[in-house]
Amino acid sequence: MLFFWDNVRNMKKAVDDTGVPSMRCVTHTLQLVVHEGLLSQRSVTDTRANTRKIIGHVKHSPLACSHLEDIQTDLKMEVKRLQQDVQVRWNSINALPKYRIGTWTRYRQILKIK
Repeated sequence: MLFFWDNVRNMKKAVDDTGVPSMRCVTHTLQLVVHEGLLSQRSVTDTRANTRKIIGHVKHSPLACSHLEDIQTDLKMEVKRLQQDVQVRWNSINALPKYRIGTWTRYRQILKIK
């Protein structure tokens, strides 16, 4: 049996105390590297900030949320709720470019968000 753990010290200590063979989760470590690499790029941090601002506006305004659903319907798109990226949700930062490419430009123009 082999126990995989993320990069948290208390997990390493707990596993070491049990004596069970273990190793760090390669996927988690890779995700941390990719995340840090992305956030070291100014264009990514600027895009992330702009996208968060738009998503925050839409999520906190029932009128904007309704307007966005109408836009998605008019454009014959699948009606989806926007999802804010959060640190504890793996790969949530990777979803932001999907929102940004193509559709965000149209949303911004229609919602009149700078």
